[in-house]
Amino acid sequence: MRISGEVEERNITVINTHLLQQNFPQYEIIEAECGGGHLQFDIENPGWRSELFRRIEKILKEEHEEFLICNTYEDEGDATSEDEDQSRSGVSVRGESEEKDSDLKESTKTASDGGVTTTGKAKLNIVLCGNNTALKNSVSKMFRGLMSKRQKGGSKVCLKKNGMINGRQISVIEFPVLTKLSEEEVMREAHCCVSLCHPGVHVFILVTPVTPFTDEDRAEMEMIKRIFYSQEHFMVLFITDNTVDQSVRNYVASSESQSVVSLYGSWCSVMGLNDQRSSEKISDLFDCIESMKSEPYFLQMYMRAQERRVRHELEEKLRVKDNEIKELQEKIKTLEGVKLNLIVCGSNKGLKTFISNLILNQSERRSELSSECVRRDVELHGRLISLVELPALFNTQLSEEEVMRQTHRCVSLCHPGVHVFIIIIPDAPLNNEDRAEIEEIQRIFSSRINKHIMILIKQNSEHQTAELNEDTQSVLESFGGRHQFIDLNTQVSELMEKLEQMVEENSGVCFSTETLLETQMKKLQKFEEMKRKIHLLQKQGND
Repeated sequence: MRISGEVEERNITVINTHLLQQNFPQYEIIEAECGGGHLQFDIENPGWRSELFRRIEKILKEEHEEFLICNTYEDEGDATSEDEDQSRSGVSVRGESEEKDSDLKESTKTASDGGVTTTGKAKLNIVLCGNNTALKNSVSKMFRGLMSKRQKGGSKVCLKKNGMINGRQISVIEFPVLTKLSEEEVMREAHCCVSLCHPGVHVFILVTPVTPFTDEDRAEMEMIKRIFYSQEHFMVLFITDNTVDQSVRNYVASSESQSVVSLYGSWCSVMGLNDQRSSEKISDLFDCIESMKSEPYFLQMYMRAQERRVRHELEEKLRVKDNEIKELQEKIKTLEGVKLNLIVCGSNKGLKTFISNLILNQSERRSELSSECVRRDVELHGRLISLVELPALFNTQLSEEEVMRQTHRCVSLCHPGVHVFIIIIPDAPLNNEDRAEIEEIQRIFSSRINKHIMILIKQNSEHQTAELNEDTQSVLESFGGRHQFIDLNTQVSELMEKLEQMVEENSGVCFSTETLLETQMKKLQKFEEMKRKIHLLQKQGND
């Protein structure tokens, strides 16, 4: 005996037939070369076959080799063993099989394509799904004509079990509970489940007890539907431990049960594990499955289902995103409907910061001078407030062009426009800087700003009076007369009420960038007209 290739000794088992006795001269040499593993062949005791596969599986497990059991055998006289095929490589599961030798021999008469047996009945491939592992195992045994004995625990891989009942060969696959697997394991087991069934899965049966559905049950149902993505190949099987009585029928006909049935199409059935007529009902069920018009659920169908599932999930995500965008847009519209845009003007940076913090209920310190407009947003009492501090326009290092750019930017920050321009001045005679700033505001924004102006007069807490000095009175008259006294104790609610009253009086009309541009265009046209007149007068003087 020669061993070719790099085969380790522990991977070899010698089968010792009745012709190869242990006293055979070369036996010890062969056994030594093959690592010592040997199995005595005994034709009178067919149990050696199971032992052979057990030895092979043990070797493959020790070597972590992948393997797939394709054929099943039964030891004659072993009434408690059951052959189980594995849905995936790398693991072998051993169970019980009580089919008699006659059934096994009859099953070998199946056509090579897995189609019709000599009895004329088509072979059926059935996949049992659901959250109850023990119940799936009981149904699998019931389908194969075995004694129903609840099996505890469950496998994380598909278990394929072959059987023969009423002259029909069947393959039953117990599909693992998906909610206990990772996404990768779910997809792998689903693929292996379908690939094990030639020419395909005739029916997926969702096995569920006649009890109220739990959250775990519903989660499992949703995942099964999502993975296989078919209603033509599914049925719901309600199982009761006893016989099917009227209470069971009422439960199956209930709206809750029928909502589950509709999730998978419209096909359902009900059986009792201990019903004496179960064999007849199973035979009728199999005949019904055989008469299905749809072709078996094969591997390519599963792959196409995954493409449709991914596309559907992507479309659903896009639909959800579209709805979120629409909701945000509606919220923006709602907020804009009650939004209040304010611009604080004046030459005194400290006073502008004071009133900004008062309105926004903030304590931000901004002592440094800035030539840039900055918007601050806050939501108060369900109303969005945007506030912009306009840099001082007079006595700055900015050119005329830069001043115009800043004013345009300031207004554009307040979409769709400015509701109120707040000019804050001290309760004292105005200095030259204050007067020049007010004149600059009037020059740039024109008289069209007047109906949007609110004058805030800052008073000292120690010296408060309702009387206005001459300078202050003149400013109020030039801007329409709206004013409010403020100090450190001023309630912002009182001020906001005044501002909102202004907005209502103006019917919500804003001072927009378009309004500002129209003002600038009119000024430019007036300037060009004046230049033209001056040029005309100069020409007439020369004549």
